[in-house]
Amino acid sequence: MWLKLNDPQPLISVVSLIYVFYSIMSRIRTKFILNRYTDKSEFQLRDFLLKKHLSIITGIITIWCLNTPAVAGDFQFRGPLQVRNQFPATLPFLSFSPDHAPIGISGEWTISVQYSHANTYARSGGILHQLPQSKTRLTFNPSEFQSDKSESQYYIDSGSGRMAMNITYNVSNVFSVSLEIPLIGYYGGFLDTPIENFHKLAGYAFQSRAMMSANQTHFYLSATNDIYINQEQLRSPGIGDIVLKAKRLIIEEDNNHPGLAFRVAAKFPTGEVSSLKGSGSFDFGANVILSKQIGYGYATTNLGVVIPGKWQLRPELRTRPAYSWSLVYEHPFWKSVSLIIQNQIMSSVLSSEINADIAKTSYEWTVGSKIDLSKSVRLSVGVTENYIHHQNAPDFGLHAGLEWRL
Repeated sequence: MWLKLNDPQPLISVVSLIYVFYSIMSRIRTKFILNRYTDKSEFQLRDFLLKKHLSIITGIITIWCLNTPAVAGDFQFRGPLQVRNQFPATLPFLSFSPDHAPIGISGEWTISVQYSHANTYARSGGILHQLPQSKTRLTFNPSEFQSDKSESQYYIDSGSGRMAMNITYNVSNVFSVSLEIPLIGYYGGFLDTPIENFHKLAGYAFQSRAMMSANQTHFYLSATNDIYINQEQLRSPGIGDIVLKAKRLIIEEDNNHPGLAFRVAAKFPTGEVSSLKGSGSFDFGANVILSKQIGYGYATTNLGVVIPGKWQLRPELRTRPAYSWSLVYEHPFWKSVSLIIQNQIMSSVLSSEINADIAKTSYEWTVGSKIDLSKSVRLSVGVTENYIHHQNAPDFGLHAGLEWRL
């Protein structure tokens, strides 16, 4: 049974204030812990600080949004940002971007082009321990690690660019189909130095990424056999695995309950496996979507599962079903602008036999905006940061997209 309040804003404000107070006190406690215990690993220390920074920032934004009146008159909410985890080891597999329950106008076509650039630096502890001491930045050399089979090791340093064209047709006001065609490339990028400077400013300790050459591309994974893909093999862009999706609105939203929709997807092996543009197998997935206007804004949550095929780059390694959950809040400020905050959590399709860190669940925050440039054209922008686990999702991502409704 849904809780009915004539004006939910006072309750929301009190809860938000308590949340921010708790975050600030946790931030003080974190500083105390870091001052007393300095033998934590680099990523544990970074995680301590990053979670508290994100908690405070998110809490402040939440209070501001939930207590700012939305635009007057009729308003069509614009929906979540089309963002997915771009970690190079899992980018070839199917993954759901958040969506909202409404379908739209029957017979309408929507064409969207979304570009995402993500910066990843991830490596196992064994890699760091074997690096030679140097006063200058080091260039990764896989031959230094191929002889060590004491543990599964990895070194993934890359900027990943993914441009996805989505073509959607509303068969009716309760059913739509869409086709996603991605273009994927990996290259050194430009974000290494800005990220290192931000880490120094925020007080993150033990910057091993600053020991390595900047803006390079390497993919090294030691499992049953060594996998090494260098910059020359990765940087040429190419078509990834094409995805076909269908969405059905089950229950339309009203004042008493949220809208409910169900979405299914199939990924076809059209991308080149050797350059991490495709997995080489079919993937299938299903997604349940709930959407509801709350206060002055709009909340959406997605629950999904992906059943992956074999990773043909290493077919002897096991894959497993991946489960995802996302929570999105959208707040309109003017008739043409919405602020969007979303959190995405997804377990890995890769099993722990590849590496325990890579196989952990990924956590990502995204903050962005959608802006109507005209009645039929919409711009979207956003930034993404990972948290909790930093070895299975990019450190930072930038997103921009255009959408045309026909």
